Amino acid sequence: MKSNIVLKILALVIALFSVTLLAYTIAEEHRTDELNTVLDPLTFTGTWQASDGAAPQPLTADTKIDSDQNPSVILTGHFSQNI
Repeated sequence: MKSNIVLKILALVIALFSVTLLAYTIAEEHRTDELNTVLDPLTFTGTWQASDGAAPQPLTADTKIDSDQNPSVILTGHFSQNI
């Protein structure tokens, strides 16, 4: 008799857990669908300089800044869209 009640409670717990997991999975699927939007690439247009006294240099897609020689840089310009 006691084991029969324990089995019923265990079956109820498993069923509730399964329903909760299913609801979470469905809700998560809908949430990720909202995130799958077209993203525009973000670019920065402007100049960079190694320090306040250094001459500004154009910042292009081909610019390579050596972080060993320039651990911090000053960027002047704007992003291609609001962030």
